[in-house]
Amino acid sequence: MKGAWQIGIFCMSMMAISGYGCKSHAPSDAPEALEPATGANATDTDSHHLYHNSPSIKGATMSIRQSVLAGQWYARDAKQLRSSIESYLADAQRTAAKSGTDAADSLGSIHAIVVPHAGHVWSGPTAAAAYRILKNHHYKRIFILCPNHRMPVYGVVSVSADAFETPLGPVAVDRATVESLRNAGLVRIDDAAHRREHAIEIQLPFIQVVFGDDLPQIVPLIVGDIAQQFAQNFAQYYRANIADDALIVVSSDFLHYGEAYGYVPFGDPIQAQIEAYDAKTVKAFSLLDAPAFDEFADAHPHAACGINALRLAAHIYDGQAQTVTQLAYDTSGRRSGDDDMSVSYVALAITGNASPSNANKDADHIHKKGDPMLNESQRATAHDLVKRALAHAVSKGRETPMPSDEPAAKEAPFNERFGVFVTLHDASGDLRGCIGNILPVATLAEGLWGRAQDAALNDPRFDPVTPAELSSLSIEISVLSRPVPVASPNDIEIGKHGILLKKRGRSAVFLPQVAPEQGWNLETTLNHLALKAGLAPGAWREGTSFEVFEAEVF
Repeated sequence: MKGAWQIGIFCMSMMAISGYGCKSHAPSDAPEALEPATGANATDTDSHHLYHNSPSIKGATMSIRQSVLAGQWYARDAKQLRSSIESYLADAQRTAAKSGTDAADSLGSIHAIVVPHAGHVWSGPTAAAAYRILKNHHYKRIFILCPNHRMPVYGVVSVSADAFETPLGPVAVDRATVESLRNAGLVRIDDAAHRREHAIEIQLPFIQVVFGDDLPQIVPLIVGDIAQQFAQNFAQYYRANIADDALIVVSSDFLHYGEAYGYVPFGDPIQAQIEAYDAKTVKAFSLLDAPAFDEFADAHPHAACGINALRLAAHIYDGQAQTVTQLAYDTSGRRSGDDDMSVSYVALAITGNASPSNANKDADHIHKKGDPMLNESQRATAHDLVKRALAHAVSKGRETPMPSDEPAAKEAPFNERFGVFVTLHDASGDLRGCIGNILPVATLAEGLWGRAQDAALNDPRFDPVTPAELSSLSIEISVLSRPVPVASPNDIEIGKHGILLKKRGRSAVFLPQVAPEQGWNLETTLNHLALKAGLAPGAWREGTSFEVFEAEVF
């Protein structure tokens, strides 16, 4: 009884509510540092000078957002800037040709790219690997989704300006699309948020050089904290009204490592662990499974400064017939030779022959009702995989990747995505560690391997498992079905359903076995679940959403 209660109350579902994005102010020597273009001593009271009226576009008077990066994040001189962009693109083309990945047309239609946004000398080569594949493609508009580095932003905000200015000239804002999004309640106008935000402007010289005279208009959007329902609404509107002739550019750096960024989760070998961390983020995003990536983002808020922009993109392409391809990867630590502070740069492309649509998506994997998800032989394989994962991690004192030649990973159901929990008990039957994913973030093999090591080493309630304890541990595995919403708490079946409660940004989960092992009825269960979420007992009665799932526990 005691063990089950502890599992139900304390099992970490990797759904912690966390803040998103970079720190507001980077150190002056950091790859993302920005000094105001109007002078090192300029303050935000100078911000209104960044917008001015100009007759630059087709003879009409336009409101122009001036460059704040020229001369610092990229060259001020137009010829020098164009030359540097062309050089980055040429180098990226040569690199792709050498590696045999230069046939960009083999990717199909390009619907989105993910590119870094540090100064060009830092991340320009990585960004060029994505921009080079856009040559000879035509778009009416380019959505640029980026994080907020200068001030808190909630929701999605655009600008009132008619154009953004760089040394290469103005880039027109698609005001009609901005206003349509605004009228739909999906975008607000906030010029203050955009005044010194670099993550949109840093992309514009690449866009100007790649598209030349066929320059699309842009839809500049800062994506702040967003609720899952908002992301779903935005995605549905985009797919229904915009997708056919648009490109999305997600402007985001990935992991920011170092004391200056307030994140030092591991020591030597630093670069190897940074690369493994980034690979995990890329893999989670590449599934284009929005609920799963939402959960990943909640559990890994440091994974990318543009984590909310990535979330929005994941919702737009959720369940669509699209493929994510990694085109380049680098870190500032590699480039500088200094591992103490490192920002990661990733170039990705989202491609496919069909534009995203609102057609119903197929389920990843549907089991017939009543059929077990794993048979007895597969359950034995799962236990064996967990034991080997634990042995690897405990002997080394750190997480280790699953071997690339792991035979189980290549066979169903281990190569299919499931939510999974791994629970460890000591020789006395007391809980020793329990961590899992409610949503199918990874394949079953990857989930078992990773959550087993997390349960042994990363459960914050316990010291890491030692080699001396390993042989006495008992293992319990819970394989979960995908959560589905229920219209009412009365639809929840005690003993059958695991329960996920959400209210006002708080969430909590019980596995199916918790309530019956404690002898609770539905009302008592929901009262305890509300307490677990940090709410008052009974708070579940109003304004609360519930999802249920089933679990096979063995």
